[in-house]
Parts: sequence; C-alpha cells; structure tokens
Amino acid sequence: MSDDDYLPNITPEFVSVREAAKMLGVSERSVYGYIEEKKLPGFRATNLTVVALKDVHTFKRGTTGRPRTRVPEWRISDSENVQYMTQVFVQIRAGQEENLLRKLEEMRKENKHTFPGTVARYFAHSQTDASDLQILLIWRGTVMPDEATRNAALDNLREDMKDLLDWENAHVEMHKILMHT
Repeated sequence: MSDDDYLPNITPEFVSVREAAKMLGVSERSVYGYIEEKKLPGFRATNLTVVALKDVHTFKRGTTGRPRTRVPEWRISDSENVQYMTQVFVQIRAGQEENLLRKLEEMRKENKHTFPGTVARYFAHSQTDASDLQILLIWRGTVMPDEATRNAALDNLREDMKDLLDWENAHVEMHKILMHT
C-alpha cells in the first residue's frame, strides 16, 4: 500500500485543526477532543491533522455542562439588588450583515464593549426581518454605573459600528426588571 491509501487527498475540501477551530468558534484543543472522541472525523497528513470541510459545516456541538433536570424558578430581586435592562432597537445598514458578523466576532475575540456592570449582554438578529437587530443589556443595580458612564459605553459602541448600523433611527429603552429566572 502507498502512503496515498492512508491519507486523504489534501485539497481545498480539507482544513487544518486551527481553521476548523476558527470556523466552529472553539479552541484547537476542543477540535482535537472532538476528533479523539470520534465526534468529528480527522485525518493525519504527515505531521498535520486535517478535517473535511463538509464535516466542519455539518458538525453539531453537544450541550456543554450538565443537562438541566428542572426549570429555574422565578425570582424577584430584593430592593437593594434590582436589575435593569437596556434595549436598543437598531437597523442593520443594507448589505452590511456579513460585516456585522465579522465585527461581532472581533468584539468577542478582543473582549470589546463589555459594558461594565452588566450581568448579561445579547445581540439578537430578528428572524422575521433580516435588517432588525436588538441589543439587550442586563444590569445589576448594585454595580450598575451612573447614566453618563452607561451612555458613554453605548456611544463607544455606536462609533465603532457607525458604518454597519443605522444609529440615527435607533430606539433605546431602559426598564426595571420585575421578575426573572
């Protein structure tokens, strides 16, 4: 048997573990783990492990951690630790959807726009209107910065995404959370 029988035909149909990790949004160590656990087929090509591009595209990550056995209970925060929610409704500029996704990935990697004092941050893309984006920020009252600091953080985000989002027509709402899980 020749070496070709042991190795896949290395073509653009295969990617390195590093490339697969970037595509999946996980670490290289995780990809090696998926390969070792036989969840993702991998092949050795001399000193390089590669993964078929089609397998990366069809790969479904399992849930992490322990599966929930019960539904979380509703909570009402005590008066000293009330939570607040900032909702931003903004339109994605025409043709900027892919650039927005790249910008969000850059934000994640560089840990930018963390909005100190938040306990949760979400960027949500509407499933009914592709141009609608909602930004949701959940603040814990005991560590929430003052309004000027919160507005400055939002202004920094606006400036960073001015070419991608229509801030001129954006709508911002602030809410006190009455009940949560």
